[in-house]
Amino acid sequence: MDTVVNSVGESVCFMKSALQNPTNKNISLLETTASAARKMAQKEAGFYRTMAESNFVHSPDCVLSMSVDGTKRVHPALGVIRLDYNYPAAVGDIAHSGSFTAFIAGVKYLVQAKKVCAITGDCGFMMHFQEFASLLTRVPVFLSSLCILPAIKAAYGPSQQIAIFTANKATLEPMRELIERTCAVQVGEERFVIVDCKDVPGFEAVERGEAVDTLKVEPGMVELAKRVVSKHPVVAILMECTELPPYSDAVRAATGLPVWDALSCCDFFVGSMKDNDRCGMADWQEEWDREQDWY
Repeated sequence: MDTVVNSVGESVCFMKSALQNPTNKNISLLETTASAARKMAQKEAGFYRTMAESNFVHSPDCVLSMSVDGTKRVHPALGVIRLDYNYPAAVGDIAHSGSFTAFIAGVKYLVQAKKVCAITGDCGFMMHFQEFASLLTRVPVFLSSLCILPAIKAAYGPSQQIAIFTANKATLEPMRELIERTCAVQVGEERFVIVDCKDVPGFEAVERGEAVDTLKVEPGMVELAKRVVSKHPVVAILMECTELPPYSDAVRAATGLPVWDALSCCDFFVGSMKDNDRCGMADWQEEWDREQDWY
C-alpha cells in the first residue's frame, strides 16, 4: 500500500464548556446553548454541501486505474491529510486544517495528482471535517478511526461494552453530536466507555507536540487498559487518537481483546481494493513498489 501525505491548514481550536453549578438558570442556559448549537450545525451542514458541490474533486480515472501498459489495475494508494503541526512521529503513528481552501487543495492533490484510492488524516479530531471531506470526492474518506465504530458496535450484543481510548476526553466530549450525525453512533450510550489517556506517564508529549517516548508510555498504557477491563465488561477497544497505534499490540497481548486503531481502519478500507491472493482471480493488480512520500 502506497502512502501519500499532504500537509494543510492551521490548527483548529475546539470549544469546550462545562456546567459546574447545576442550577435552574444554568440548565436553562445550557438548553438554549444546545438549541443554538443544533441550529449552527444545520447551518454548517448546508454550508459544507454548498462548498463541496462547488469544489467537488473530479478524478480523471476510476479509483483503481489501469497500469501504463493497460494489463493490470494499479496497486491502491492511501492519502493522508496531515495537521500543519510539526511533531516527531513515533513508529506506528499514522502521522488541522482551519482553512477550507487548503483542505480542498489537499484533497484535490491526493485524488488528482497522486491518484489515491482512499483518504485518512493524522489526527482523530479531524472528525470535525469528515462530513465536509466526504462530500468533496468519490474516494472513501475516513479521517478518524471512529468511522469504523458502527461496524464494531454491530459485532457485539447491547450489554457488551466497547472502550474508546482518546488522547483527551475533554476534547472528545463536545463531539458527541457530531459523531452521532456522522457515524450514527451515540458515544454517550452506557455501552461505550470513554478512556482518557492524557495522564499516562510520557503521553503528555502529544499535547505538547514533542517526540513521544513510546517505551516510556507503553507500560502506563497497558496498565490503564487493564484497569478499564477489570472495572467494565469491555469486549473490544478502539484507539481514537492516531498516536495510539504504537501501543495496540501491547494492549492486545495484555488484555486478550481485539484492538482497532487508525492503522486497522486504513487496512479495512484499502484491503477492499487489494488483490486477494488466497482465492479468486490472480495477478490482476500491480505489486506495491515499496515507495511512499515522506511525512
